[in-house]
Amino acid sequence: MKAMLPEGFWQHLRAARRETLLALRAAIDAWLEEEEKPRTGSHPS
Repeated sequence: MKAMLPEGFWQHLRAARRETLLALRAAIDAWLEEEEKPRTGSHPS
């Protein structure tokens, strides 16, 4: 299959995969920061 598609396609695919992983990292970091904030109110989350 690799021979059927141009190298530019694979370069773009690798870059897109990297950007997806960076987006997931940012989301996880935001969730962790939210989790570390002190809780206020009477009902636990």
